[in-house]
Amino acid sequence: MLQKLSKKLNTLSEKRKEDYVRKLLFLFRLRPNLYDIITKETKEELSMPFVIDKFKDPFYKEGIEKGIEKGKLEGRLEEQRAIAISLLDILDDKTISQKVGLNIKEVKKLREKHL
Repeated sequence: MLQKLSKKLNTLSEKRKEDYVRKLLFLFRLRPNLYDIITKETKEELSMPFVIDKFKDPFYKEGIEKGIEKGKLEGRLEEQRAIAISLLDILDDKTISQKVGLNIKEVKKLREKHL
């Protein structure tokens, strides 16, 4: 029974498959005796973990994209700081702030730390 269901699910689009699985899980909560109808092999299959393809999961993709964007921003900030540090001995804080794109407080902290 579960094998037929699995084959059917594999023919559906991801969106329809997700909808179908949600409905099935809802039905199983409403009718616990459905478990008694299913064969022993099927019960064993049901006890196996539910497998989600993380590369097709929109939440996973969104998390990865946010992580990549955060990494880019951190890398950009680190580069700005490195450039500012290299300019500390030749320019004033205001000029460094304007040219590098850091706020003046950040430049002053860098100056205190590195000179």
